[in-house]
Amino acid sequence: MTNQEILSHIDHTLLKAVATWDEIKFLDGYPGDFTIIARRKGDKWVIGAINAGKARKVTIALDFLKGNYQSLLLCEDDTADPRNQCVIRTVSIEDKKTWTIEMAENGGFVAIAK
Repeated sequence: MTNQEILSHIDHTLLKAVATWDEIKFLDGYPGDFTIIARRKGDKWVIGAINAGKARKVTIALDFLKGNYQSLLLCEDDTADPRNQCVIRTVSIEDKKTWTIEMAENGGFVAIAK
């Protein structure tokens, strides 16, 4: 699957997102610094983060993911080429209790648990 196809899939997935969620969890953050939340509809989790200020590494507990989630489809800031709005990659989370990610300066990410 090409990056454009994946980005199209993410756009389509986010457009299908409804205004009501079955569950919302605050995962990490501090007012004025960064925020990471997860929202669930059915068995689909969407994790979103926004960072204010310097780049930072965060570790997220994955204990809220009940079921057989194996990967995250991730769209994050492209730190290598700031002209790109999004770098898309898949991250394996199978058998992991936590997930660590480096958030770009004034950046963020969206991840969809699969």
